[in-house]
Amino acid sequence: MPNESQVLYQITNGVSYLHGKGIVHGDLNPLNVVIAAQSRPVRMKISDFGLSKFSYSKQLSQKMKEGEKNFEMELCLRKYWTLSEETDSLEGIQDATEDIIAAGCILFYYLTRGGHLFGDDFESNLINLKEKNPVNLKIQVNTSKLLGKGYFGQVFEGKFNGDPVAVKQMPTTTAQKEIIQREMSTHKELNHVNVVKLLDVADSADNRFMHLVLELCGGTLTDYCEKKYSGPILPPDELVLYQIANGLHYIHSRGLVHRDIKPENILISMKTPVQMKVSDLSFVKKTREDIFSQSKIRGTLQWMAPERLKVLNDTENMPVNLLDGTIKSDTFSSGCVFFYFLTRGKHPFGNKDPSKDNILKRYPIKFLKYKQNLAADDVNGRILASLIKKMIKFKEEERIGLPEVIKQLAAVLYGMDKSKCQLSLVGVSLGGYDRISSHPTEPILACANEKKIIFYTAENLAIPFSNWRKKVIFQHLNMYERVWSLEWNINGTQLAAGFYEVSVYDSSIGEVITPIDVKFVSAVKWISENRIAVSSLNGTIKIFEMEENNLTTTRLVKEFTHGEYCDYLEWNERTQYLASGSDQGINIWSMDHDRPIFSLKFPLQNEEDKKFAWRLCTGNGEEKGGIEMARKSAKNFTFFISMKGVFIWNPLECEQLSRRLSKDTNIEKVAFSSDGRFLAAVSRGTLMIWSVEEWVQIYKVNNGNIEFGGTKNISFFTTKSTNLYEKKLIVNYIGGTSSLLEFAFEESNISD
Repeated sequence: MPNESQVLYQITNGVSYLHGKGIVHGDLNPLNVVIAAQSRPVRMKISDFGLSKFSYSKQLSQKMKEGEKNFEMELCLRKYWTLSEETDSLEGIQDATEDIIAAGCILFYYLTRGGHLFGDDFESNLINLKEKNPVNLKIQVNTSKLLGKGYFGQVFEGKFNGDPVAVKQMPTTTAQKEIIQREMSTHKELNHVNVVKLLDVADSADNRFMHLVLELCGGTLTDYCEKKYSGPILPPDELVLYQIANGLHYIHSRGLVHRDIKPENILISMKTPVQMKVSDLSFVKKTREDIFSQSKIRGTLQWMAPERLKVLNDTENMPVNLLDGTIKSDTFSSGCVFFYFLTRGKHPFGNKDPSKDNILKRYPIKFLKYKQNLAADDVNGRILASLIKKMIKFKEEERIGLPEVIKQLAAVLYGMDKSKCQLSLVGVSLGGYDRISSHPTEPILACANEKKIIFYTAENLAIPFSNWRKKVIFQHLNMYERVWSLEWNINGTQLAAGFYEVSVYDSSIGEVITPIDVKFVSAVKWISENRIAVSSLNGTIKIFEMEENNLTTTRLVKEFTHGEYCDYLEWNERTQYLASGSDQGINIWSMDHDRPIFSLKFPLQNEEDKKFAWRLCTGNGEEKGGIEMARKSAKNFTFFISMKGVFIWNPLECEQLSRRLSKDTNIEKVAFSSDGRFLAAVSRGTLMIWSVEEWVQIYKVNNGNIEFGGTKNISFFTTKSTNLYEKKLIVNYIGGTSSLLEFAFEESNISD
């Protein structure tokens, strides 16, 4: 399907064309907009003119009279898509305006995937059509349910497209218009899990108010600390603080400063797992290199940084032009909010209004008592107290920045004595790719199908993949087959794609630099910066080397024979061994021999599709011993195998399959994390994650929450950001869709 804007354009363009020819359709409804899927690109087409004797709506009317009806059929009757009372006319409706109204309803129907502009059931639909009242297009505000008050307006419960939302109602006086416009334009650009989402903006019916439609949350941090909150259970305290910092850091990364961070402006999501969300961008200001100009001091006194309070406190000597501020004023406010949350309602400088005086006196009275009362064994408490102390430093230049705050919070979370995994979908899906591969060192994804390779990267590398951007596109003239393998070399300078043959791309110049003449490729694996292993469907494995001074030239340096078929290759840098696999078994090869070092043969009578992966162990204390020491260590020889269950095979410990992890016989894809600490597998829509150190399953989610199915491949990758969600998981499944997931562990008994 085209994207949404193209679908809307094509539908309206078709209706406009008819009207330009003096033709009124007269019977527009969703059944009369067809998808021409045989064409490329796919097109939306208007069909089945109301004046035609073959009109499908006329056939529907006859079926309805005969008693043959269901919801989908009845909804497509003419009377539900027009304001005209002549809905039973066999000649169709002659008024072009009715076509336009019906087209608008169809666009709404498409955008909401089945909703109707004039009501949620047949009876209300007809009533609202007669009264010309498009109820589902309007923002419904319940002024009897006040959620909160701000400097520029009030927030009420409401409905938008039939869904519960929060509606910020702001008076549109001349003085307020500039503030409202700024908040709208700024907020629309933000898209982050820890920032409240702005869904829509509209004027009230009487034009007295501007309505900002926001995602509905379960309460504020103030509600929680004052025991007025009744929503879902919050995450651990450390993760709550992390999420607040993460949302604010995202706002900073977009070149903005918030200027009014306080507990009332930290919301708690209604969905689980619970996310903290930074809200109320009324005072937001553009920054340049983390500095912003200011004509007025904005914010809430009790949570304001000292450098801003000093200006307000000395009104007699207030300069005509205020000094520029920095984003570290938000850091100070966040430190106070952190303390408020951890102590369930106490301000570090005192809870009474004079707390602003204590801020100016550098006297954090409550913070000092809190620090003194920490238990000797409260390690996390002492770490967090130290962090907050750095955040509320009096002098801006001595105050810690949010990237370092996030880094320290992540370190605390990784050390927590719990066994829990939090998993969430990143707000993006990638569609139509046969293979997805992550860059070894940078937050870049290479995505390939039979026509092209696209590199996706993040607009802001400090928060990977918060917004996707296409970086490089390689168009292919000779790629007619499915992509079987997509692999970066060790340092990420080159990318190899295996389909009918192999092509190697230079990621810096965006060109094919080396075609490798191997036909019917089944797998590709880099084994050094300039050496690549390629397996074919006939079971042969060839090792090619590219010359250092001429990357367009390759030479064959080694060849192995795996067997009948080989569709899996894995390289272990520590042992310098190559593993090959198929439904027949697994072989482990040394570059110094022509026969396998180790082998595992699968039973021939076992016909199910086997899946396996090699744990690439790192940092196990053998670096000084070199390759020979690594080859003697069992830690470097852990294989996951799915065959009538889930097994672990280690050739140094046992020649045959040994430990069983699960009886599941339907594993579709499997992968170890790059550091070897975690194992993920997908089975009939269920994602499972094990901790490798103890082989304990630490996470399991079925497709009731996140859909996986017909999985092509899954793969881990790690970014270099300060984001807690260091581990990311790509799930690439059949049907042309791929999803990126990110997750964090609070681990026990797992070495860092």
